[in-house]
Amino acid sequence: MIELLGVNAVLLPIRKGSKAPMLKKWQAITFEDTQQPDYQRKLDTHGNRGVSLGKVSQNLCSIDFDDDEALNQFLELNPSLHDTLRTTAKRGANIWIILTGDYPKSQRIKNLTGDSIGEWRADGNQTIIQGLHPDGMQYRIAVSAHPIRIPYSEIQWGDIRFSNSCHIDDTDIIDHTEIQIIETNNTRTQHTPTLIEKEQLAQKAIAKLKQDSDLWHLYRTYILHKFTPRQGERNSQLVSMMTFLGRAVSRQRAHDLAKAFYDINQDVFADTLEQHMREAESHLDATHKRWTQELPDNERTIIEGLPPLQRETYRICRDLAHHVSVQCPRGKFFLSCADLARRLGTDMKNAHRILAQLEGVKILAIHHKGTRHSKQSPGKATVYRWSPKSGSRD
Repeated sequence: MIELLGVNAVLLPIRKGSKAPMLKKWQAITFEDTQQPDYQRKLDTHGNRGVSLGKVSQNLCSIDFDDDEALNQFLELNPSLHDTLRTTAKRGANIWIILTGDYPKSQRIKNLTGDSIGEWRADGNQTIIQGLHPDGMQYRIAVSAHPIRIPYSEIQWGDIRFSNSCHIDDTDIIDHTEIQIIETNNTRTQHTPTLIEKEQLAQKAIAKLKQDSDLWHLYRTYILHKFTPRQGERNSQLVSMMTFLGRAVSRQRAHDLAKAFYDINQDVFADTLEQHMREAESHLDATHKRWTQELPDNERTIIEGLPPLQRETYRICRDLAHHVSVQCPRGKFFLSCADLARRLGTDMKNAHRILAQLEGVKILAIHHKGTRHSKQSPGKATVYRWSPKSGSRD
């Protein structure tokens, strides 16, 4: 199921025939939490599975339609969404998409007469994707495809209107006694910032970025001294940036760094953030597609059997192994758990586990074990040998 969703989505264990998550504070569960053995057992032993939506699942959201006519009208306005993941059960369907920029809070959607026809589900929501509906039918996949990546601004809503609240749980029948309400504010300003305001926003963006020490480290290492913002050169720089980041960090990290580059330099650029991020995702898609096409057939077979985060680690390690340096010959590379955790956007414990997994299936082998950092010694990263069991070593 995680492979179909196309991102490191947070899956939720739910009792068979139910829609309510069984775990308390489920909105705080991370993808890394879901990879623990105890959590995986819960997923395996409960009949239904939900997906926690929004930022916790790398901006995976769903549009829930309870009305078939409204669903069909919406798809006519958005033909590209015919080819995105779609699930259904009792009536209507959930359309699954991955947002490439900012998006509004979760809200109910209504028709012109004010009747509720579904929900826009994002942060704080979950949608059931597998199992048994309370009315006895199975949740099923109507369109088997990865969710497409799309800016929110490109979605055409037609006559659909939004309310000021939404439901946390996946539900077809509104029951205010059982379902918690989130108040939302969908007011949008049309004000165009002045240059003074843009400069102030850029300063706030860099201050905010520095609060995330890992992301700031990546930005300083890969972006700050390599790409100088110039009006008229944003797109050409973005092509070079995403080509490099597509092999050096996870997809989510590449997305975050591209957005940071715009936010910090928005006083220089004339294009909108939405256009910038749309282009960034397009360049990243092209980079990953080209990378996959250039792999030998036997290595493509290997990555098809890897979960998303392990697949991204494979790409990072392969790129390091094929880079010749004075310190390491071709086929060997330095990599610490801390560095991999930063590149993936995960914690060191999970990074260590992923490297151990790749060793276990003989994709990597330790050539020289690293040492821990101490007061007496700065420590050394482990040196790995690139050795996929069926892969090419050219």
